[in-house]
Amino acid sequence: MSTPAYEALCGLAGAEAHRLAALAANANPATPVPTCPGWTITALTGHVTGNLHALAGVTGSVAEAGAAFEGAMLARDPDQPREVFGLTQPARWWVRHAAYDLLIHRADVALALGEPFSADPAVAVDALDELLELVSGPRGGADPAGALHLHATDTPGAEWLVEPSLAWRRAHEKAPTAIRGPLVDVLLVAYRRLPPSDVEVFGDSAELTRWLDRLNVG
Repeated sequence: MSTPAYEALCGLAGAEAHRLAALAANANPATPVPTCPGWTITALTGHVTGNLHALAGVTGSVAEAGAAFEGAMLARDPDQPREVFGLTQPARWWVRHAAYDLLIHRADVALALGEPFSADPAVAVDALDELLELVSGPRGGADPAGALHLHATDTPGAEWLVEPSLAWRRAHEKAPTAIRGPLVDVLLVAYRRLPPSDVEVFGDSAELTRWLDRLNVG
């Protein structure tokens, strides 16, 4: 599996915004979102529309902003640099990040409402790749003592080996700490949207906590 093409990522961002909006449409706007402490459905939808506005200058509801974002980004050169939130990256980087940010926030809404959450396997794999790319490289604080293995049981090839330095690769290799389960559950545990108890955990639980702290992107 590889990173989807730019046009596919633009389409994914628009589709995820539509799915998120459909979930939120029938919810009480004041419903708390436990995976985003202190947020309500209203705060979450305001956050994602604010991000889309910052990235592409679009406005409107989540679904409207998502559709406008898709169109605006399709019209851009994928390699055109853009500075947003003090970070300069090409349009293709921002579109990929926006698509998976919307995916994970859709999970937040689904979990808050007790609704099912699913994702295309190729999308979930690339979302986990992106998470590891975002946290790659040395960071402050103590490194975990050993490597982490992430193993999706329902998707061939969806396995990752993450070193204490945060260098990573797709690999079926043993590590002192591992989580194993369906791909979507592994993704949501890595993003701290599900507790580790929702998957199989191998190794020391305190070490896994250290790993999840290191993978945290907020």
